[in-house]
Amino acid sequence: MTNPFENILQNAEEQTELNKQAHHVPNVRKGNANLQKIEQQPKKERFNFSLYKKDRESLDQLAINYGFIKPSGEANASEFLTHIIWCLENDQPFGG
Repeated sequence: MTNPFENILQNAEEQTELNKQAHHVPNVRKGNANLQKIEQQPKKERFNFSLYKKDRESLDQLAINYGFIKPSGEANASEFLTHIIWCLENDQPFGG
């Protein structure tokens, strides 16, 4: 007869191993992930720039005023700037 504690540890180790194996595998069984389409999407690049504190506060306030808010309630200035750039590139009027 085995110790119940040993059974719990063994089950936990097996589950951990299964999670490690499945962690990086894309979910293609549901048909949601088309790997070729994903590979062809443009890759996002990260760019950093500096703003004075007052300018950053103004940018955050504008983002909030136009409805660009993260789920945490903070201003989403990055998405706000992306929207402005998209509007300028596509000759679209700006509106949040």
